[in-house]
Amino acid sequence: MYFDFDLSLAQSYKSSTQKIRIMSESWAKDNMFCPCCGNPYIKKLDNNIPVGDFKCDNCSSVFELKSKKGKLGKK
Repeated sequence: MYFDFDLSLAQSYKSSTQKIRIMSESWAKDNMFCPCCGNPYIKKLDNNIPVGDFKCDNCSSVFELKSKKGKLGKK
């Protein structure tokens, strides 16, 4: 598992929100596993699907990737 984002993916974007979206989705596609069943692969769903960003083909769980600028709260 790699812990660094591929910065080259975001070079053509100006918005920091778009930059982190592109880099984090790419990282998750390549490095995440299903937290529900442990399947080592999750599939990236098409863009603009309101349900989520990734799906596990093994247990059908759907996940939405979130990011936040600033510190995380106690939740």
